[in-house]
Amino acid sequence: MADPTPGEDPVRSALRLALRAPSVHNCQPWRWLVGPESVHLYADGSRQVPATDPHGRDLLISCGAALDHFLVALASLGRGARVRRIPNPAQPGHLATVELLPHTGTGADEALAAAIPRRRTDRRRFSSWPVPAELIGELLELARVRGVGLEAITDPTVRWKLFHAITAAAEQQAADPAYAAEMAMWSGRGAESDDGVPAANATAPQHTPGQMPLRAYASPSLPQPPSTGEPENAALLLLTTPTDSALDWLRAGEATSAGDFSTVHGAHDSGVRAANEAIAALNSETRRVISSAARRENVSSRMRCGSAPFTSRCATRCASVLVLPEPAPAITSSGGPTVAPAWTPCSTALRCCGLSASR
Repeated sequence: MADPTPGEDPVRSALRLALRAPSVHNCQPWRWLVGPESVHLYADGSRQVPATDPHGRDLLISCGAALDHFLVALASLGRGARVRRIPNPAQPGHLATVELLPHTGTGADEALAAAIPRRRTDRRRFSSWPVPAELIGELLELARVRGVGLEAITDPTVRWKLFHAITAAAEQQAADPAYAAEMAMWSGRGAESDDGVPAANATAPQHTPGQMPLRAYASPSLPQPPSTGEPENAALLLLTTPTDSALDWLRAGEATSAGDFSTVHGAHDSGVRAANEAIAALNSETRRVISSAARRENVSSRMRCGSAPFTSRCATRCASVLVLPEPAPAITSSGGPTVAPAWTPCSTALRCCGLSASR
């Protein structure tokens, strides 16, 4: 992993890496409260993207990815954790309480944490190189230990049904003026922005027969790699959960984060967040088609993995961490999955993260 700042508290070092987690449109919809003995993760409802994610599914998947990044970084720094997810149902915006425990870091912990600065969301087409079977097996196991199912879709008939269902949903979403306005607001960002999708990391949409649709971002300037004339050879994976609850969405995000760490093996995750958004926005009929085709009741997201050239990193904002001088206060919720406590970023929070808008 990236070397922590000399003398910096391990929790703060871990949070600096957790803020690099993927999120829908890179909106980074989380808030961290750091107390003397525990760390608390909250959903930030002010950063929800309602046209893309009307029910907050992607918001919680994004927060789950940040939670997993934090736990992986902690382990690499010699800190274990006891996690209580959705610790108080009366406070649905309070997603997790992390209590710190002793832990002896291993080489495996360090290898996973080292993938965090290298992780990218790649929105370009894949090459014709196949994803190694052993990597897919590793992803299946990583999802299983996080309480989420992961299924590789290899049957041509099922892939065809999924392709048409997802394509129809993407076309329906693209025709929504509110969605178009939201995409314009959250993409096409310049180098000075600390959130959103940079123009330098987005490609112009290309409608290639037989390939899953990707999103149309504002002012895309990332070129596609030269075509070899061969079709892409991406693996299509579906994340499934026992129910369709907020807790399951959070765990699906943790499993997505674990899949992101496949960059250690040189395979890049392409549009995992964009893919999750597509699933979140599906109407009930389209979700039924996908679930029936995959023979699973609750499909939380799809992942496409393959080989592609390296891209630059998106920026992150450091004002999402607040260091408390005492244990986190009780928060009164007004209901809904995206309620967060009142927020006042402070200089302590900025020093805690120390992140710049480097790419």
